[in-house]
Amino acid sequence: MSTTALRTAPQTTMAEPLSGEDTPQVPLSRSPRIPVLYFVRAGRPGGAAPDLALAYGLKAVAPEIDLQWASYGSGLTQLQTTGLPVIVLALPEENSYAATLAEAIKAIHTFQPAVVVSHDEFAALVAAKLLGVPAVYLSLWLPQAGSLAAESLAHADAVFIFAAPGLFIAPHTLRLAPEFVGQVVHPRDVTRRDRPAFRCELGLADDALLIVVAPSEHSPEETAPIADKVLAAFAACSVAKKRLIWHSRCDHARLLSCTEKIAGVEVTPSEVIASRVLAAADVIIVKDDYGWALEAAALGVPSVSLSFGARPIDEFFLARLSSNIALIASATDPDTLQRALMDSLGESLEGPLGPTEIHDGREAARALAEKIRQFARQSSGGAATAGT
Repeated sequence: MSTTALRTAPQTTMAEPLSGEDTPQVPLSRSPRIPVLYFVRAGRPGGAAPDLALAYGLKAVAPEIDLQWASYGSGLTQLQTTGLPVIVLALPEENSYAATLAEAIKAIHTFQPAVVVSHDEFAALVAAKLLGVPAVYLSLWLPQAGSLAAESLAHADAVFIFAAPGLFIAPHTLRLAPEFVGQVVHPRDVTRRDRPAFRCELGLADDALLIVVAPSEHSPEETAPIADKVLAAFAACSVAKKRLIWHSRCDHARLLSCTEKIAGVEVTPSEVIASRVLAAADVIIVKDDYGWALEAAALGVPSVSLSFGARPIDEFFLARLSSNIALIASATDPDTLQRALMDSLGESLEGPLGPTEIHDGREAARALAEKIRQFARQSSGGAATAGT
């Protein structure tokens, strides 16, 4: 595999800007620049919400930290959507540990970071250890003792978990205590109070029902079909004014063909749900993506999940999210789904739903920044270079 596979992906228009009027104005730091290589695993549980939250938070609280991202497959797609600088790893969505280790070593050797951050990419921890670079591990969960993931985790110099303590047993090989930073979502520039204005923009009456189907990163209609059930449930909703907005990915053509003659249904190709649409929704439907359900909960929007048993960590958290009604797709008929959608409407509130606290990433970013600074100071050879 040639080193030309390691290239920076072109930046695209940011779907959710990481700067703007709501970004705190922080004076330019006179501290030395700290280059950090941030690995993001494709298909990780919870999606990109924590990564975007940390990118936003680090920009605000630690401007001396220069993040360079590295990913592949669906992880790469999510990062490119935001316009973040990404090294493209030459890996398929499903890849072997050895291939990932080789690519991680190559990326670290090329970028020469002071610190490596890894979101669920266990091989990157071993690669960093082999090259003498301190590594921070981020995740929604902890692996079971005896697994290759747990053995790799033993090489982390710090571990941050995006959950409350008490849900996972730390493997005995872990050399240090993990830090639990709670549920983290990307801060948006909208709130539930903006809902009337956004519904007006969408041409929705106050008493209209808006159901939004989240784009599925891992479960397209070809392998995890829900269209027939969703459309039948939508038709059965006893509301005079209603609309269904379905965000599609690779299954766009399939969804268009089965919805083109159904009134009130709109299929839009999109990797993300726009803030305005999410805030305007009465309820969202997700397949097995905890990240979208948590994003909705942060805006006071309930959700109904249809799971296929392929993503146990996402399903674990979806079942514990109080704003979500968790259903097994194969056990759910249209009538059951319709009742769940209508039952969820009573959960809509002005404030966040679900966990006691959903953080915008600022506190987690401060904790991560302190670790990065500490490791950069301790790093032999002075990997951090003086800023201009």
